[in-house]
Amino acid sequence: MEEFHVKQTLRSFMDEERKNINLPRRLSLGDHKSDSRYTPARTSSASATSFPLWPMSPDTPWTLSPVRTSPTVPLLYHCLVSLHRNEGNIFSITVSKDFIFTGSKSSRIHAWKKPDCTEMGYIKAKSGEIRTILAYERVLFTTHGDRKIRVWDVSLTENFRPKKITTLPRRSSFLLYPRKNDYQHKDYISCIAYNNTDKLLYTGSWDKTVKAWKVSKKECIDSFVAHEGLVNAIEINQEDGCVFTCSSDGTVKIWRRVFAESSHILTMTLKFQLSPVNALALSSS
Repeated sequence: MEEFHVKQTLRSFMDEERKNINLPRRLSLGDHKSDSRYTPARTSSASATSFPLWPMSPDTPWTLSPVRTSPTVPLLYHCLVSLHRNEGNIFSITVSKDFIFTGSKSSRIHAWKKPDCTEMGYIKAKSGEIRTILAYERVLFTTHGDRKIRVWDVSLTENFRPKKITTLPRRSSFLLYPRKNDYQHKDYISCIAYNNTDKLLYTGSWDKTVKAWKVSKKECIDSFVAHEGLVNAIEINQEDGCVFTCSSDGTVKIWRRVFAESSHILTMTLKFQLSPVNALALSSS
């Protein structure tokens, strides 16, 4: 009798909670004929009771959510605008003070003006596969399938006439006797970061290396093997200049530039799991 009473009490509690939550009874997986270009704004409670969880059975499509007694403020989700270009996969995106830039499989870097997202045009490069892109002040850094970095001046905001500043690494001056460039990445450049204080550009690649570039001198000042696997992401602590890298080898490494020198030394290795580490983010605190 006691077990039966407990089951009845739990079932009554779940029924009451379902009424309060007011969740839909069924999920529709069929085709939607509504216009997908516009989705009206919808409110969502910040409480955990508003999130759909795994179904228990056909009769009980939602599991019991934790009970929250504190009041929650509804959140408003609304898509402001959708930007579309039919030029293959979009690999990268960055935002400057005035523009939104996107890089894709094509050799065009498209630009939209903020805040109304008016399409301003595109930058035509000699190589596509623009997998990483970074905007800093009036300068735009892009990486391409030819394993090179291109630096653009995007200071003109009205007519949008960007100008290429340089290509890294620079072409060898020995045109009659071309030689292999030791400073060029051997595989796709997968990530990019900029040290605002030292004015250094860092690039990470699938060739397992990280390179530091002095953009003003148009030269690579350091190159080192950072991981045993592909370098997937790189971040800079702008306060002390430490370089954080992560890799498919499952590690996060912290590097520090040697004082008054160009070389970098490894200060710490964080190994969390055997699976790849694909992304990094640093908080401001």
